[in-house]
Amino acid sequence: MDTIAPGTALAGYRIESLAGRGGMGVVYRATQVALGRPVALKLLTAELADDEGFRARFRREWETAAAIDHPNVIPLYEAGASEDGQLFIAMRFVEGVDLAYLSADGPMGAERAVRLVAQIAAALDAAHARGLVHRDVKPANVLVGPGDHVYLTDFGLSREATQTRLTRTGLFVGSTDYAAPEQVRGEATDARTDVYALGCVLFQLLTGGVPFARSGDMAKMYAHITEPPPLVSDTRPDLPELDAIVERAMAKAPEDRFQSAGALAAAATAAVHGGTSRPGWDTAPVGLAALTPSAARPLGSTAGWAAGPSRATSAAVAPIPAGLGEPAGTSAPLADVPGSRAPANDDLARAAAAWDEAAYGAAAARAMERGTALPEPAPPVSRIAPADDSLAGAALGRSARAAAAVSRIAPADDSLAGAALGRPAPAAAAVSRVPAADDSLAGAASRSAADDSSAPSGRDLSAVTKTRRSSRIIVGAALPLVLLVGIVVATVVAVTAGDDASRAAAVGAATATATATASPTPAPAAAVETIAVGQRPDGVAVSRGEVFVANHGGGSLSTIDPETNAASAPVAVGTRPDHVAAGKGVVWAGVAGEDRIARFEDGKRTASVAVGDRPEAIALGKQLLWVANRNDGTVNRVDRAEAALVGGPIGVGREPAGIFVGPRFVWVTNAKDGTVNRIDPSTAQVVGGPIRVGANPRGVVETTTATWVANADDGTVTRLDRRTGKVIDTITVGSQPRELAHGFGSVWVTNHDDNTVTRIDERTGRIEGAPIPVGEGPLGIAAGAGAVWVADHESSTVTRIRP
Repeated sequence: MDTIAPGTALAGYRIESLAGRGGMGVVYRATQVALGRPVALKLLTAELADDEGFRARFRREWETAAAIDHPNVIPLYEAGASEDGQLFIAMRFVEGVDLAYLSADGPMGAERAVRLVAQIAAALDAAHARGLVHRDVKPANVLVGPGDHVYLTDFGLSREATQTRLTRTGLFVGSTDYAAPEQVRGEATDARTDVYALGCVLFQLLTGGVPFARSGDMAKMYAHITEPPPLVSDTRPDLPELDAIVERAMAKAPEDRFQSAGALAAAATAAVHGGTSRPGWDTAPVGLAALTPSAARPLGSTAGWAAGPSRATSAAVAPIPAGLGEPAGTSAPLADVPGSRAPANDDLARAAAAWDEAAYGAAAARAMERGTALPEPAPPVSRIAPADDSLAGAALGRSARAAAAVSRIAPADDSLAGAALGRPAPAAAAVSRVPAADDSLAGAASRSAADDSSAPSGRDLSAVTKTRRSSRIIVGAALPLVLLVGIVVATVVAVTAGDDASRAAAVGAATATATATASPTPAPAAAVETIAVGQRPDGVAVSRGEVFVANHGGGSLSTIDPETNAASAPVAVGTRPDHVAAGKGVVWAGVAGEDRIARFEDGKRTASVAVGDRPEAIALGKQLLWVANRNDGTVNRVDRAEAALVGGPIGVGREPAGIFVGPRFVWVTNAKDGTVNRIDPSTAQVVGGPIRVGANPRGVVETTTATWVANADDGTVTRLDRRTGKVIDTITVGSQPRELAHGFGSVWVTNHDDNTVTRIDERTGRIEGAPIPVGEGPLGIAAGAGAVWVADHESSTVTRIRP
């Protein structure tokens, strides 16, 4: 549509300047003449204005969105039509910057990050209470005004609007850096979908990067479905207390997440300030009962581009074709492909199918902008297994034709496709690379950006204009999906406009992902350094970029600098220190020979707490240190701030040897009984009966997928359901497995008698690669600071493993 000149009057508003333009409308900075106040005024395209069905929905959905009266939601002033039929929407003009701009400068202080997230959460809870789901929570849709006041914008993606002709095939619209698994799979969404995205935003603010930094949207979607959430402490070792918060917010299953945005904010605030959240923070939010898949009704968005300097967005649109919800077994199971690391369901096929027809959305957007007829949608892709040996077709359980379409536009070499999933170049070599014989949609869409040098680039049209010299933002918010589709669809084309290498990377990512299920496992982990420490080291912990080692034989504590791999002079601790734990600048050591816990700060002992008989294992909770006393079958709790016992001992099984504090339970292994107990940390009561595992269970760790127990005398690891405690399976490892650590997508196990470490894929439970040789008699193990660290008890060394 033509640009309106400054000074033009329209429906009671005076146009001041152009703020941004997208495929579905134009945003102006304007003045409401009657009140003399500045506004952001969005004008919709004439084609939409001529659609009677759209006009009816536009009014109804605007009224619903405008009813959200909350200080952290952009107010909508008016929507309607001018005398000549031009549809418009007016909203508050805000001075400030968006959160994407702030986060681009790197990691943010924890207190500020949590304060901002809490305001976003408040806005989301207000929307959820009215039966609305945002479905596109990301930093670019969060504006930060004076005094760090937050405004959430762009309540997007109305279900009703998905019936318009631009979206008849069904579209996944959103930002792949923040998309919940159910969004990627095209399933029903509710308030917890927004909780997942908010967890991604929290991670980005704290670390300076998105949770799954991949080179293409397909690889990102695959990661959201299959990869465990990354640890905040891997980047910010000073914030281990926020690992569990982000982990729970980004749980794959909605029922495993915080059940409201406010619950997430409360937990994060408590973690940062060392407190506890109020009782009931994990309960369902107000209005959640109304947010059933059929009732949740997210409203429209104004995503697109601004008039300021371009900055690549992460928005993408991928159609979700009909028929993807077929019963299991209608295609080749992904987990049956040799070497597969994918789950035993059709998640990857769903994601690949979505990408398969993304070209239609891009072509449709271009047709809209040029005023030409919409292309015919691509015919449904057959899901019959290929009759040939096409690896891409087999991995996806789709026809050879589909495999060819996925791989038709391959990068100039194999390294790019492999890099998309963080795999070696040879993994990409097996991708079918059938040249395009015609101007099929797959080929045409990949060239569309290059064909149109006038395509806009960079930003979302959230009615925002800004530069580093000016912090002024004009905001557009809460429009129906039909306002968003053309803009965001076109983003697929323009997101890397003018950058052929980036475009090839995006296509290469999709190609590589199709083959990933049949790829070899990643480059094997290996021991890269052996570091001398004190005598007979036992426990290991990582915090704030340092590695702490309890030297059992020497009665001391060593500190390793990961940058230099050099160990400090040992500091005396006491008789036979066993496990060690560290967090918030404090190191705790269990002094087994003296029945006490020692606390160290800045290399000096600052407190000593008497506990039970032979404290063998210790673990940190939010406020408490938990201690397993082997000789008297009890667990003690120590207040981390006061270095004092809390309550009395908790009775567990015989000879407790391992302990781990998870989001719901404290897990305790009982070596003599061959069992595991669960303790409710809020009540200090044992939950249920003992869980039978293997013989002589020692180390225990909970991950995002399960709880894992090392059974020393069986040479096995038991995998438990982390919610119910039921045994999932038993995995054979080396001889005398002792301790466990979680990190880099794996569970790591020390095999004392084999002098090795076993690596287990935490998603599949499969052993990854060959056992990793380390020093003699490995016991303690910890992951962090870019490596895995192993205490070699008999050789008095620590082995550093490159994951």
